[in-house]
Amino acid sequence: MVAGLADEGAPVDHVHPLTISLRKATFVTSTGGNRTPLTTGFTGWPVERLVPALAALVVGVGLLLGEIRSSYWRLLSAFAAANLALYAAVGWCPASLLMQRIGVRSLRRLDTNG
Repeated sequence: MVAGLADEGAPVDHVHPLTISLRKATFVTSTGGNRTPLTTGFTGWPVERLVPALAALVVGVGLLLGEIRSSYWRLLSAFAAANLALYAAVGWCPASLLMQRIGVRSLRRLDTNG
């Protein structure tokens, strides 16, 4: 939806000016108000999207098991939250390093390496 809004001339989010259409692998960057479409061979979910998705899954499992089994399972949710905070603060966490090691691509590396 965001990529569709960018194509229609609507303003792109100023916090994160990079939008992706995974079907077309089309990137739109906003630099000084100019939008330039770039076509690349990037497909699939990048690390920057998988880390929060994995964190949400782990938090949900920890909370569910904390309700039906033992309250100690909530520590799993706390661990996932701590790793997500680490990822937000410094740009990496153990899960992101593991994902990159197994070959999941990163948008940051796409920008620097082409």
